[in-house]
Amino acid sequence: MISLGYLMLFLMGLCPFSNIYYNEDISFHEKFELIKEMKKNMKPSDYCNKDKNKYMLEYMEEVLSLGFDEEPHYGKLRFCLEK
Repeated sequence: MISLGYLMLFLMGLCPFSNIYYNEDISFHEKFELIKEMKKNMKPSDYCNKDKNKYMLEYMEEVLSLGFDEEPHYGKLRFCLEK
């Protein structure tokens, strides 16, 4: 569910770590570590603040709040994506 959110932001060109992903001066391992740290330290409101991706804020907050064993509320998530 989280990966879907990041993928959608990436495909819209609004992913917060796109500049790291496309930087050819950084090794794959360094890119992975930098992106991992960004994901750990950023809140959804940090990268879902533009008009184009503001509707993704509710989706990302919902999926990031889920525990590993928790069942997602698919209806609510679907509604967030249909906005």
